[in-house]
Amino acid sequence: MIFCHVSPKYVTAQDLTIFPGEATWKRVKQCTTGRVYILEFKEDRRLFFWLQEPSDEKDDENAAKINQYINNPPAAGSAGNAKSCGSYASVSDCST
Repeated sequence: MIFCHVSPKYVTAQDLTIFPGEATWKRVKQCTTGRVYILEFKEDRRLFFWLQEPSDEKDDENAAKINQYINNPPAAGSAGNAKSCGSYASVSDCST
């Protein structure tokens, strides 16, 4: 699976190739001043993401979707229930 993180403010993207079961997406509970998530790999690699969406209403739902895609990625050529981010599967609409 390709994990596509896009920052519209800075027009940057980060592509990560993730194999099923290789990583976990979870909220950093120690952060009390924002919404920070960690993409934690089994081999001691950690990437932190600060969510900038104004509403936290769908955070739990999106986290569950991301973990579902990591552990059971869509078949090649299919984005499953994910929206399109170029040729990548993503949880949220990357065009905004």
